[in-house]
Amino acid sequence: MLREEAISAVEPLLTIPAIMEDSEWAQDELPEVLALIGPDTLSILGSILADPTRNHWTHATAIESIGKVALQRPETCAKAVNLLIEQMKRMEELPSFAEDDYELNAFMIISLTRLKAQEALPVIERAFKAEHVDEMITGPWELTQKEFGLITQEEFDQLYPPSPPFSLFESFASKFDDREPPSPFNPSTTGKSKYKNLATTKKTKQKMAQKSRKKNRKH
Repeated sequence: MLREEAISAVEPLLTIPAIMEDSEWAQDELPEVLALIGPDTLSILGSILADPTRNHWTHATAIESIGKVALQRPETCAKAVNLLIEQMKRMEELPSFAEDDYELNAFMIISLTRLKAQEALPVIERAFKAEHVDEMITGPWELTQKEFGLITQEEFDQLYPPSPPFSLFESFASKFDDREPPSPFNPSTTGKSKYKNLATTKKTKQKMAQKSRKKNRKH
């Protein structure tokens, strides 16, 4: 009974704009909560993600939640990956791309990369080649290729030499490791890089938007 009530609460939680836009708890913790509810949330999350009338942060939180469910319940990975791939394909059909769309593609790419979803590589590559990805979030296509093992560290280093001065690359590299930027940006870093939650990116972008609104009100 309690499980059924929890499942029935998924959509209301994700569709209250005041919660999704203003609550750091919702954006940081809700994906963890939904993952604990279990696999039954995936169909609901997929429907919300596919609904173009939902707001940006609802979509972003649905993406993160889908990834979290798959990580905690490996038996759901194929379904979760398919939901994200299908959404990326739907976005290919958009007549034009808004800023939020670039970000959502980036969030989906990060989730698919966490899940090592090789079957997603064609749609991911198309998104990068169409320049429909916010590379401030993901880094360049070559970094995703490296994460999937398509190119070696040495090949990546040839394209983006190690130890550059502080730059855009240090910014996106920090999103892949919660200790310090992965090589080639820090040659001493070893092992596979780890992806952080999308919450950090979302929170940063929200704060930037809030500052912008305050500036606009002053003028």
